[in-house]
Amino acid sequence: TLAAGVAHEINNPIGGMQNAVNRLLQAADLDERQRVYLELLRDGLARVASTTRRMLEFAPKDANPRPFDAAAAIQGAFALVEHRCAQERVSFKLEVEDGVPEVYGDAHEIQQVVLNLLLNSLDAIDGRGGSVTASLRSQGSAVCLEVADDGPGMPTELQPRIFDPFFTQKARPDASGLGMFISYSIVQNHGGSMRVESAPGEGFRTFVELPVAAP
Repeated sequence: TLAAGVAHEINNPIGGMQNAVNRLLQAADLDERQRVYLELLRDGLARVASTTRRMLEFAPKDANPRPFDAAAAIQGAFALVEHRCAQERVSFKLEVEDGVPEVYGDAHEIQQVVLNLLLNSLDAIDGRGGSVTASLRSQGSAVCLEVADDGPGMPTELQPRIFDPFFTQKARPDASGLGMFISYSIVQNHGGSMRVESAPGEGFRTFVELPVAAP
């Protein structure tokens, strides 16, 4: 609700500023430096507008369980961290096995789960550069969604606590330790399962199994 409200509040003035910049760019007497600065401003405003649109798309709606393409949910989550990946030199790859069926549930909630996993990977890699891979494959009556990174990994003794509320290894004041707990709850509510594999120096892998949509 907060994200949607902020996005709406930002969109209105951004639209006005974009119109003003476009009008200024039409002036015939601009020197080269003025034109470059205005074009930089226009590009920056376009990026802000794009971010707020994505926030509105991602803002939770009323639960609407139905068959959906899990690959689209992954791509929607990646769109929200694409700029950060580029800044921090983290490559992202999506691998989808041929013939993966749709899953049943709420696409926005599963997108929230994937977004949390991507953010966790980026936080673990911590600007050092690396890679994150998301994959989808059929697994009996379920679809397995895997998110893996090549970050520093996690000690084995801490892994049983990964889904506990308020458990976090992040020192930032905004780290609530609720991301994995909420993600686990969402997956369970979908009739699925979630587990992790990791070891120090060997990256981190999360496996999410979701039920296949009935034909």
